[in-house]
Amino acid sequence: MNRRPTQLLDVAPFSMAIMAVCIVYFVFLAVRNAQFADESGGYGNGLLGFDGELLRAYGASYREAVWTGGWRNLILPVFMHGGLVHIGFNMWTLFTMGPSAEVHFGSANFGTLWLVTGIGGACCSVVLGGHTSVGASGAIFGLLGAQLAVHLIKQWDWRRALKSSDVKQTLFFIGMLFVLSFFMKAIDHWAHLGGLIFGLAFGCLFEYWRKHQRIGWSLIVLAFGLWLGVIACTRWTVFHPHYHVIQGLQAEEADRIEEAEAHYEEARRWQKMFPSRLAARAAGEALYHAAEAQNLPRIDRLHYLYIDLMAELNPELKDGVE
Repeated sequence: MNRRPTQLLDVAPFSMAIMAVCIVYFVFLAVRNAQFADESGGYGNGLLGFDGELLRAYGASYREAVWTGGWRNLILPVFMHGGLVHIGFNMWTLFTMGPSAEVHFGSANFGTLWLVTGIGGACCSVVLGGHTSVGASGAIFGLLGAQLAVHLIKQWDWRRALKSSDVKQTLFFIGMLFVLSFFMKAIDHWAHLGGLIFGLAFGCLFEYWRKHQRIGWSLIVLAFGLWLGVIACTRWTVFHPHYHVIQGLQAEEADRIEEAEAHYEEARRWQKMFPSRLAARAAGEALYHAAEAQNLPRIDRLHYLYIDLMAELNPELKDGVE
C-alpha cells in the first residue's frame, strides 16, 4: 500500500484524525508543562516526561478521578501521551497498523474498535493497576487483538489456527511487546492486557459482521452490554478497599462524617478479602497523590487512616509507626 498522505487521508481518515488529535494534544501538554513548572514548581523532564500532576489535571486515568465521577478520565487518556518517546512509538505503531486495519474493518467499525479497546484498557488499568495512566497503547493492543481475531476466524478450526503462520506471527509480536514492556519503566501492563482482550472480542464481532454482512442484535447487545458493565464496575468499584478510602475522604471533606465512617468500615471489610500487598496500597496510593498535590489536610488524615486500616492485617504497624 502506498502510504502517501493524500491517499491515507482518503482511505484511512479515522487513523489520520487520531494521529492529529494525539499530536495536537501533545503539543498543548508540552506548552502547559513548561508553564506548570514555572507556576507551581512542578518537575518532569521537559518533552521526555511530563509532570504527573499536570497529566492528572488534563485528563489522565487515575482512580480518584474516575471514582468521583470523572468520566473524561476514561476517554482522554486514549489520546494523551506523557513524553516524546511515548507518543513517537505509539504514533509510529498506529501509522503502521491503523490504515490497513481501517481499510479492512471500515472507518466506522475501526473507530468503534479504537474507542472500545482504549476505554476498556483504561478500565482494567484503574481497577487492577491503580497508577496514573495515559497513552494510546491500550487501543493499539486492541488493534493487535482484532488482527489476531481476523486470522483466527479465517481458520475456524483451532488446530489449523495453531499452524497458521499469520496467527504465529501475530502472537509472537504481541508476546515480544509484552516481554519488552517488562524491561521498561512506567508501562501500564493492565491497560495493554485489557485492550488486547477487548480487541480480540470485538475483532471477532466485527470480522463476522464484515464477512457475513449481518449479525444478530442479541450478540451486539451482549458484547456492548458486557463492555458497559466493565465501565460501570470501574466507576463503582465497591469491591476494592481503595474505592471506599476515596469515597470516605470525599464524604469527610464534605462534613458527612457518618457516611465517611461507613466507607472506612467497608474498606476494612474488603481489605481482608484481598492479598495483603494489594490491601496495603489502598490508602497508601491516596496518600501518595495527596502528597504530590501538596494537600496538607489530606496528608495528615491519610497518614493516620493508612496506619489504622493496615493495623488489622499488620498489628505491628500501629505500634511501630507514628
